[in-house]
Amino acid sequence: MLFSLFVSTPPDDGRVMVCGCGIGGILGLNDEEDRLVFTEIPALRDKRVKCLAAGPSHSLALTREPLSP
Repeated sequence: MLFSLFVSTPPDDGRVMVCGCGIGGILGLNDEEDRLVFTEIPALRDKRVKCLAAGPSHSLALTREPLSP
């Protein structure tokens, strides 16, 4: 499995982008599709992301505001 996590710059823009293997939903895009180009994570749009973490089979975003269900 391979995926990448990217935060756009300048920080005011704040978009969180991902690409790579989507198996198990690890890209956070509500599907298991592979992405060959960086794609914005819609659930994090307009959220102030405080911290990002990524591992071999997961990603995590800590936001200042709660996410919608």
